[in-house]
Amino acid sequence: MMKETIIVGTDFSTNSFDVIHQALEFAQTHKYVVHIVHILEERFFAKTLKGYDTIYAHSFSELQMVFPHITKEQFHIPKEYLSLDDGIKSYVDSLGASLVILGSSGERGDALKQLLGSNIKSIVNSVEVPCLIIKTHGKKLKFENILIPTDLSEASQKNIHAVHKLMPNANLELLHSYSLPYERRLHFYGVDQKEILEYQKEVNTCAINNTYNFYESLDVDKNRIDLLIKQDALEVESLSKYALETNSDLISLHITGHFSFFPFDLLEFAPTDTLITKII
Repeated sequence: MMKETIIVGTDFSTNSFDVIHQALEFAQTHKYVVHIVHILEERFFAKTLKGYDTIYAHSFSELQMVFPHITKEQFHIPKEYLSLDDGIKSYVDSLGASLVILGSSGERGDALKQLLGSNIKSIVNSVEVPCLIIKTHGKKLKFENILIPTDLSEASQKNIHAVHKLMPNANLELLHSYSLPYERRLHFYGVDQKEILEYQKEVNTCAINNTYNFYESLDVDKNRIDLLIKQDALEVESLSKYALETNSDLISLHITGHFSFFPFDLLEFAPTDTLITKII
């Protein structure tokens, strides 16, 4: 049976080498094959006197000093200039990769972090496989509890199935957050207190029933799923709090529906690694 493929992007920074270490351990556990991709910067092409073969050979030699089991078949630098997202996407497509692993920060300061954040957004939006963003450098990627916020949509269902396929032994903490109508506003609309309480009760009941119906529709071992139904606004702070309360070591989000912009805010503030999937 053909092994699943993981793409790991590297800029040769110390942090990116930490990510490669983590990815190799993760791949060994899950029987995946790792391919490492480096994209040359356009301005470097314009200034360097070195040819492609020299750049590749020297880069591979340096990489092998740290990771001696990596072969040339697993290390890629495209010969033509490509943007980072186009370069990663080209190898995802050509190698049939199931997952992209990226680090959340490089070696230098805030300006580089901003650039990396922008690059991560571009990569996530360009590829059609999950992207795992590593924040916990030096920690083994052993995801036992995964927190997955859900809007109960078809896209969310696809995301949950994709996560379960990648990490079938993990427990999934499904979080559905909902908000009650603003009570003060309802008073202004002329709704009396009794009607407000009845309406709020109806909203609560509907949220619970819809969540359980969604749960029943999932093609996942139900013993692997816990439901969290919260009357709360879904924000970075609350999601981070729930991740800590559930001992989750990974948060998974998709970038359609209600979460299209939210995941990228999460990258900076979440206490865990983050898995983001673009659902078509």
